[in-house]
Amino acid sequence: LPLAASLGAAFVIPDEQVLNELAVESEPDHDGIAPKLKGFVEHAAQDSLDALDQAFGEALSWARDEAEEAEQYLEHEALRGWFDEELLNSDDFDEDDNPPHHGTPPPHHKKPHKKPPHHKLPHHAHKFNLTIYELISKSNYTKKLSELVSEDSELVDILNSTSANITGFIPLDGAFKKIPPEGMDILKKHIKPIVLYHLLPEVYPAGRVLASHTLPTMLNVSSLGDKPQRIVKSLGLKGLTLNHYAKVIGVNFFGTNGVIHPLNKLLFPPFPLLPTINLVPTAFSTLSLGLERTGLDTTLNSSAHAGGTYFLPPNAAFKKLGPKINAFLFSPFGMKYLKALLEYHVVFNETLYSDAFYSSSSLGRDYPLLEDGRRTHGGYFHVDLPTLLHGKPLPVDVTRWGPFVKIKVNGFTKVSVMDAVLADGVAQIVPSVLIPPKPGAAAAAAERIKGEMSVE
Repeated sequence: LPLAASLGAAFVIPDEQVLNELAVESEPDHDGIAPKLKGFVEHAAQDSLDALDQAFGEALSWARDEAEEAEQYLEHEALRGWFDEELLNSDDFDEDDNPPHHGTPPPHHKKPHKKPPHHKLPHHAHKFNLTIYELISKSNYTKKLSELVSEDSELVDILNSTSANITGFIPLDGAFKKIPPEGMDILKKHIKPIVLYHLLPEVYPAGRVLASHTLPTMLNVSSLGDKPQRIVKSLGLKGLTLNHYAKVIGVNFFGTNGVIHPLNKLLFPPFPLLPTINLVPTAFSTLSLGLERTGLDTTLNSSAHAGGTYFLPPNAAFKKLGPKINAFLFSPFGMKYLKALLEYHVVFNETLYSDAFYSSSSLGRDYPLLEDGRRTHGGYFHVDLPTLLHGKPLPVDVTRWGPFVKIKVNGFTKVSVMDAVLADGVAQIVPSVLIPPKPGAAAAAAERIKGEMSVE
């Protein structure tokens, strides 16, 4: 299903102004992100595509020779569109996307725009005596989606059935405008998982969407232990967005079997961990290099696991360690310490989102934060997640009040960007490299790191 993610390219290219703001490092990128990205997309090497094939396995079983150039373009652009915009907006990783209050639509009392504001959400519901499929097929604004869905009888049945109430995030026709013909061919072949990723198995009116951090879709994937792939909700100056790029441009269109919220872009299931960080080098090139040098990239690719939680330190986190520590860790003498440190950031088979926990053990038994957004007044949860570092536990604390959530790791390290959804789990971005407790190689590395940092 990463293929579905690959098709998001055409709709998620940030403009030059946005790109100029997406700096992780404290030094400015004088060469500019946009030209680099354009060159990367246009000249993506064949071995890069082969690497993606290997990572995705049978999920990438479509005929590559039919539209290889289009696939490369779409694959690389899809990911960075939503991931960069959230992750790279500041050195401090401020949580500006948390809503200022809950239970209401996005605020509409911001400073006036030069153009008329277009992200306001209506305060009233629209009710129709039609099913969701009938609403889509009869609307003049969803003809493209209707055409694609009508060719799959199972999707038609889901959208027509009144035996259950669902939620549909429905992309309007404008979302399809930038897809090249080759991309549309790919889209048609894999329309079912793409559409299922737009559907929620229960009714989520606007208020319930706003009260959630992540939303469970009707797309269940084996890489998460046959659990629902999720969508991330964010709320900021751009209004209400899903996966950080698809804007909700209307809410609460109720039919006889659920509710519709129109979108300006398509949603696509996310990539696995390794392709994700490899395609955002401005954020994770140091981490990517460390995984490659220590062989952990092979472990992540080859190990059978149902989901996982990955605490990812970006380049700025490694920069905090200073040049001496980094030189040691990436030297032949420090490689075993680097491996131990990175293993402490990886948890298999336990997928901890800010408001949901997919656990393959009893760890999730007492998880108090309901994933459906109903419990919004508060909650606290502590869990010790078993890491790849010989199962050494990583303490995690999740605190929620209303729509506000905080995650702390190792007792004091605050997760900077929560819930970067992945095909094989979830990434929680941390501002510092996590230091394991004693004993062992990682502890020795920790002592050396602390000593070097105190000197500097």
